[in-house]
Amino acid sequence: MAFSNIFATVSASSVSEKVFGISPDIFVSSFVTISITILGFVITYFMTRKSMKDEILKFKQTSQVNLIQTLPFELCDLMYKMKDRGTDRKLQDKYAEIMNKVVAYGSKNAVKIAAWGQQVNCKLQREGTARDFRPLVALGLLISQLKYDFSAEEISAESWFILRFNDYPADESQKAIKALIDKTISVLDLNPNFSCKRTKTEEPTI
Repeated sequence: MAFSNIFATVSASSVSEKVFGISPDIFVSSFVTISITILGFVITYFMTRKSMKDEILKFKQTSQVNLIQTLPFELCDLMYKMKDRGTDRKLQDKYAEIMNKVVAYGSKNAVKIAAWGQQVNCKLQREGTARDFRPLVALGLLISQLKYDFSAEEISAESWFILRFNDYPADESQKAIKALIDKTISVLDLNPNFSCKRTKTEEPTI
């Protein structure tokens, strides 16, 4: 039995020396080293691939935030201009530019509000209606929705009217705007905390 084991070892040694021209110890050592190197290369490849995917995703998310983080301010500015100038050509182009960003990067509810606002605008253009608060209400709700999407803060849509229109608390259209805001929230199934019930219009003590 011992003789057969010795014979097998000698035979293996002879084969390795004849085939590879190296001793068995060197052959085994080289094989292990090469195997570890290949395994390390494979692991490094997959880790690098995952890391690159994570970096690309992070870049896309950062780019998306950079594109839409100014939208609330742009919408506030658009509200102010639309109140006095209606919807002239420049405002229409600006409105379309902002809506494109909302549709491309906004949340489901943001897109829902934008779509409703666009339907209202198209209907008003067909009918030639001069005075209608629904486009402004759509912008106010959209600002609240985007603000909520970015920071999870729930702010009444009416707050943006108070912020941008100095005469809003005394404006005769205030009741109509409040009613439209609350009705639209109900119809579109939006966050109820965007309603006018959360708005406080009392003047602070100075």
